[in-house]
Amino acid sequence: EDEAKYEVEVAKGGFAAGITADKFRPHVILIDMHLKDIDGREVAKQVKANPDLQLTKVVAMSGKMTDEESKGLLAQGFDGFLRKPFHVRQVIESIEDSMAVVY
Repeated sequence: EDEAKYEVEVAKGGFAAGITADKFRPHVILIDMHLKDIDGREVAKQVKANPDLQLTKVVAMSGKMTDEESKGLLAQGFDGFLRKPFHVRQVIESIEDSMAVVY
């Protein structure tokens, strides 16, 4: 079964993601590491610096990073990594894994 009961908000770009995160207060944010308007690392940094998003987990997504680069993301404030292309089940597992620590 590839269905889970989650409420999903989509933001096109880093600026919109920041506004959406402030309003929506998500448990998990999935960030494409190759956004056109802002570096995904900067988005993660801003999320982690926001007291209202203290418990929010941040998962990076990329198909262009080496294994070494993806491992380095954990040291940069990310809580997980999804390599593209991925299946819906992998997204759900990543969300559940990152939330299991807190909830």
